[in-house]
Amino acid sequence: MTTSNNPLSLLQQQLSKSSMALAMSSGVVTVAFFFGFFSDKAPDIDIKEFFLFSFISVVLVEVIKNLLQRFAKRLETKLEDKVDDLADYIIDGCSSLVQLLRYRAPIRFIDRYQNFIKTFYCEVELPGPKTNLAFDCELEEVYISFNFSYDDYHKTPIQPTDEHGLSAVWYALTGGGRSSRRFHPIMITGSPGAGKTTLLKYLLLASAGIKRTRATRKFRRLTPIFLPLREIAPKILSDPSTNLATLVESQEIIQTLKPSTGWFQRKLKRGQCLVMLDGLDEIANEQNQIKIGRWIDQQIRSYSGTAFVVTSRPFSNRKEVIKEVSTFLDMRPIHFKQAEKFILSWYKHHEERKGQLAKNRRDRAALEIKAHRQANQLIVRIKQNPYLFQLTNTPLLLIMIITIYDSGCVLPKSRGALYKEICKVMIERRNYSDSLQRLINLTADQTLSVLQSLAFKLVLREQLLFS
Repeated sequence: MTTSNNPLSLLQQQLSKSSMALAMSSGVVTVAFFFGFFSDKAPDIDIKEFFLFSFISVVLVEVIKNLLQRFAKRLETKLEDKVDDLADYIIDGCSSLVQLLRYRAPIRFIDRYQNFIKTFYCEVELPGPKTNLAFDCELEEVYISFNFSYDDYHKTPIQPTDEHGLSAVWYALTGGGRSSRRFHPIMITGSPGAGKTTLLKYLLLASAGIKRTRATRKFRRLTPIFLPLREIAPKILSDPSTNLATLVESQEIIQTLKPSTGWFQRKLKRGQCLVMLDGLDEIANEQNQIKIGRWIDQQIRSYSGTAFVVTSRPFSNRKEVIKEVSTFLDMRPIHFKQAEKFILSWYKHHEERKGQLAKNRRDRAALEIKAHRQANQLIVRIKQNPYLFQLTNTPLLLIMIITIYDSGCVLPKSRGALYKEICKVMIERRNYSDSLQRLINLTADQTLSVLQSLAFKLVLREQLLFS
């Protein structure tokens, strides 16, 4: 016979035992009262009053028992999250204390590393320069959950068990939830703008502990490593023997944080890292993609058991490029209800930033009402435009629509018109912020014409960047 270790379940069992004991004691008292009263004052006994008293006692005891059981259930529901959070805080504090006593340098580095992640990756990437923007949009405030399906023949959907959709990623990493000691490498594919990079950045913040929820609790024990493949590809192609730990520690920002020698190597060997390699499709040509894929295979074999997540656009020969990955997740388009939630969160966060300067509660309430009105106006405009409605299925296009709408421009009716309009908005913002651009004295349409020719030549050369 097994017993539960849950303190709330034990409390409920104890209350049930107490109520049963109360009922038994009531019965004993009633019997004792009956015999004592019957023996001393037999002629004066009223049998009806006695049985009525016994019945009322039993009913009261049963009512109290049910109330105690309902109270225990409600108490368990109310305190479950708080007890879990308190237990996490205690465990994290004890582990931090142990590391502080045994490894003083690593604990100081991990604090600096997590603070760097929370500062550097906390904002949503917006189109164009940040100047002339009303606010910096924090990822944590506007993040919406993504939908996943297995990238197989049937496109089997995965039902997330949390509001942020992170349980699907954890389920795939742990091989269907069988074990969290040895992770399985996975690849997440999605169309352009589906939110692959946004998902990885939210995993970064979850691993750094920026928001303590039941969904992020599982990722907090892993040290996150985020590497855009387009940035590290030149080093890998020039020296394929470079291992992952050396590549991470050679980054300039990591060197400024001053980790101890071999810190990332030890973490990777122990399987205590979450390695996120973003944008395999952004490698210039197919030959280089194959070379990068072989390098990733080598790192997965070298650090077996470590959690690897690779993102890319869908491509046909992905199983040949990375042979060590056998689990593929596909990011599905977001629903319009999710788009509505994103729009409302966007404007609400915008007005909350303004509300920090509000003088009183009435001003803050007025700003919140304004946020709901602006969001609803845009949602109505989108619903009235069937072409625009179809473009709200990816976060990137949704951000473009919001940006164009806030700029006072006419909302486009096609994907090509949307791209053209967002490019013009970015050019106008850059012209506004850059004095050198104003000296060139080109209109947005003229600048866009020059950039189109340049982009076409870069595509022919299979080149992403130029100087």
